[in-house]
Amino acid sequence: MKKNKIFLFLAVSMLLAVVSFSPIVSAAEFRVPERKGGSVAVNEELKNLYTFGNIISVNGDIEKNLHIGGAVVTVNGDVGDTLSIAGGTITAKGDVLGSGFLGGGNVLVEGSISDDLFVAGGNIFLSDTAEIGEDVLAAGGMIEINSPINGDLKAMAGSVFINSEIKGDVVIKSKEKIRLGSLAKIHGDFKYWSYDELVMDEGAEILGEINFEKKIRMDIANIPSAFKYFLKIAILIKLLSGIIVGLVLIYLLKKFVGKVVRDGLESFWHNLGSGFGVLILLPIACIILAITIIGIWLSCLIFSGFTLLLILSSSLASIMFGSWIIKLVTKKSEYSIDWRAVVVGMILLGLISWIPFIGMLIKLIFVLLSMGAIYRMFYRNIFPIKNK
Repeated sequence: MKKNKIFLFLAVSMLLAVVSFSPIVSAAEFRVPERKGGSVAVNEELKNLYTFGNIISVNGDIEKNLHIGGAVVTVNGDVGDTLSIAGGTITAKGDVLGSGFLGGGNVLVEGSISDDLFVAGGNIFLSDTAEIGEDVLAAGGMIEINSPINGDLKAMAGSVFINSEIKGDVVIKSKEKIRLGSLAKIHGDFKYWSYDELVMDEGAEILGEINFEKKIRMDIANIPSAFKYFLKIAILIKLLSGIIVGLVLIYLLKKFVGKVVRDGLESFWHNLGSGFGVLILLPIACIILAITIIGIWLSCLIFSGFTLLLILSSSLASIMFGSWIIKLVTKKSEYSIDWRAVVVGMILLGLISWIPFIGMLIKLIFVLLSMGAIYRMFYRNIFPIKNK
């Protein structure tokens, strides 16, 4: 056990040593959440900031880059270059002089973004107090755009509402309705795919050409029987392989699996924030190391570990979900870590993940809980004194 701790300590020390040689990260500030609540509040001005946690609040200006992962994220300060956030609820109020990369359940943009905006989420709202300097690429359940866009708009969503001026072209793929408000003015061409035709309020304008391609609603009765059979077989194989992997984990690593499940569910917000942090910060670390000559191999090693972590977290997420459901139903005080948790978790979480957006969000939450619990266990093994 001591040898493992020494090896882990040396590996992390090497990582920190390599990163410290990178001029990009030398001026970066890394903030970790408080032990209780998993919150981070930044009120001072910084050059670069990397942070994660449950509740994140950034009130000071960031001279260059800001990268955040958290459950609830609020950015009030201005950002001099790139802003990237992965979170549950995101509110970006400060101005961004570079590009914005935002992904979450609910995303609200109130500040201006000088370059491109890439955004994905369940509900996306661009306020009339904002302005996008170049292009917008958006994907979500519901998208509402009230801010002017100086470039093109490309969106894929359930429903889209535009009530602002867009100086470039607009391309939209939507399942439900697309509506232009009375303040909408599209200078370029408007191309869209939808089940229904575009709805335009009085006063809305499209100066370019309109190209509408009607989507055909899929009728299950018209799907070829051979394809239905193949789909059923594929789903069954996926389900069985997931159950087999879960059973192998249960019987070979039962103590490890039990610790991850219990810690993940009992410290929900802390593990969720930690999972977000790992999800966003590890790829960033890989990119930073990859651009340094001495760090490229370490970058490949970390990326491989990150990929394995994603696979492991996905398998453990089903077991965690099954254990949680069994505890709710049986009202027992302990979580079940056995074959029942594997089977129940794989079947129920698999069915839930078919629900548009909500299902995938629930699955993502349990994957992040597993990832956060694994990270915290790894951290405590390296620094046991600090986590007593």
